[in-house]
Amino acid sequence: MQVPPPDRARLIRNGDVAFADPAQQFAVLRAEDLYSVEEGLVWEDDETRSWIV
Repeated sequence: MQVPPPDRARLIRNGDVAFADPAQQFAVLRAEDLYSVEEGLVWEDDETRSWIV
């Protein structure tokens, strides 16, 4: 899934994704609470998640 660059950078900075390849092209979600089957990936909640948890 494509994520807007600023949101992608925030996911990386917060450690919510890890790269699956040396070229850092494919990221794998590590923060399972940002994904639900019903809604998909909700990266907008990433910034507030750190103080809620």
